[in-house]
Amino acid sequence: MALKFSPKTVEAIGYYVYILVDPLNNAPFYVGKGTGNRVFSHVASVKKKNGANLNDAKELYINSIIQRPNPAHNQVIHYIVRYGLTQEQALLIESVLIDIFNHKLNINLNSSNGLTNIYGGFYSYNGCITADDLERSITGKKVQFDKTKKYLAININYLPTGPDAEQEIYKKVRGCWVLNPCKANQADYILAIHGGVIVGVYKLDGNGWQPVPNQPTDVVKKRYFFDQDMSANLTVERKALIGCCLSNKPRGAQNPVWYVYGW
Repeated sequence: MALKFSPKTVEAIGYYVYILVDPLNNAPFYVGKGTGNRVFSHVASVKKKNGANLNDAKELYINSIIQRPNPAHNQVIHYIVRYGLTQEQALLIESVLIDIFNHKLNINLNSSNGLTNIYGGFYSYNGCITADDLERSITGKKVQFDKTKKYLAININYLPTGPDAEQEIYKKVRGCWVLNPCKANQADYILAIHGGVIVGVYKLDGNGWQPVPNQPTDVVKKRYFFDQDMSANLTVERKALIGCCLSNKPRGAQNPVWYVYGW
């Protein structure tokens, strides 16, 4: 099994999009793009760490694969989906594949049954949504913010439905996220966004943004979560904001967290 490309291959393929696949069930668990030997870097990094200080779900998954005793099932399969691309083409294909895999499986990023990608891709904000949601995001009511308040928006890639939808949306939006907790704690409201439409409104409880437990001490980009203030009556705010369009996320921004108004 190839551990790296030859210099001739690196020169020939340019930018490419790849998928990491579990050999046990042939299931994709990570989509990426890059040049050179980027496709092999994930396994190499995990092996170098030797099971210690693994940073995220992707690394934990890879480690679980390489620890299997059966040689037929302990080597990650590397697929090159498309090569000879421009950087822009690679970014677009990557984001489309992440959307397709996650929505086809009816799951969200970081689900135990889905991809281990942390972000939805470079174009995920304009990504895979229902036709109804697309129509609503373009023609729906534009949001009118309270000019005295600060708003922090978080994009979720899958919108739960059914009787528990409200609670499931909250579970998806509360964390974990890479952000500056000092700045994020200034937010008066947290907005859950799906397909450019506000689907949830929350206030922080007294603890503010808290670090996710059991993160490696040497991780550079720490992750945080929040608990909502259950005592806050947000009936007026939710009536005014939920269902409104929010279309001012910087185009191409990959981080699902951004500051939308009042900052």
